[in-house]
Amino acid sequence: MTSFAPRHRLALAVVLCSAVIVSTACASTGRAIGGDPFQGGSSSPRRSNDSAGELRIQVRNSNFNEATIYAIRLGSRRRLGRVQGASDGEFRMRLVNSDQIQFEVDLLASQGCLTRRVVVDPGQTVRLVIDSSSRPRSNGLNSLCEVQRGR
Repeated sequence: MTSFAPRHRLALAVVLCSAVIVSTACASTGRAIGGDPFQGGSSSPRRSNDSAGELRIQVRNSNFNEATIYAIRLGSRRRLGRVQGASDGEFRMRLVNSDQIQFEVDLLASQGCLTRRVVVDPGQTVRLVIDSSSRPRSNGLNSLCEVQRGR
């Protein structure tokens, strides 16, 4: 009976090690449930079926300073990301229902701006234009930035 115990222990150790290796391999190839919580303001590509519940924001930064873009909805302000000077960028944000939204632009080493409020729908695209100097906008005020509703 003493010779059976070491074999039994060895077999048990082999089975347990195999189970650990298999579970580790399966866990490393699995996907997290709910997605990455830090992807909210990312310009990374998304699956096409996700675009119906998102608002797409195209940014044209004609200013020479880097711009940090914020989306402002009733009761919340969310950082979308940055767009380098004299370049374009694109952001996506989750949008379940129609909503009023405006954008705040914080320019590095310069005065920022706040757009007018626009009503947006899920799946829609808006365009945010940041100019290098203030000019009259659709609301009659001089500003560096303007938001335009897309399709």
